[in-house]
Amino acid sequence: MDSDYGVHRELSHLQHIRTLYQPELSPSLQGSNVRVEFSDATTVADPSDAPAVNVEHSALRVGVVFSGRQSPRGHNVIWGLHNALKIHSPHSVSLGFLGGSEGLFAQKTLEMTDEIISTYKNQGGCDLLGRTKDQIRTEEQANAALAASNNLKLDGLVIIGG
Repeated sequence: MDSDYGVHRELSHLQHIRTLYQPELSPSLQGSNVRVEFSDATTVADPSDAPAVNVEHSALRVGVVFSGRQSPRGHNVIWGLHNALKIHSPHSVSLGFLGGSEGLFAQKTLEMTDEIISTYKNQGGCDLLGRTKDQIRTEEQANAALAASNNLKLDGLVIIGG
């Protein structure tokens, strides 16, 4: 598990071009404003006139781990999760577990930042965090994952792979 996971890296020209791709987010994942319309069921309100209500979301702590076989776009799952958490609340934290499920059980983490994720976005592989070939299958492994999540005060755990 002692590797250079999560290290900012130099990109080739092609890799740099790939990082510029920006997938579209669904409207439900964009922003945290809620539009409230005051009308009865028969009135059609002009959405531009409806008052906007700013909703304050509490910060979340979510862990992410690569486990089992590689999965396509794993780095983009982490990137999307990180962005969605920051949109939800700028104080939210995404933690990557280094070295797959072994890193999860050992609670070896790396806090995801824009700088770290930027050179892995739209790139293949699992080298941002590393992975293990095993999967979380047994009750003992599930309990170890739950214990790690509780110890790190996580609100959620995302397992990428299969």
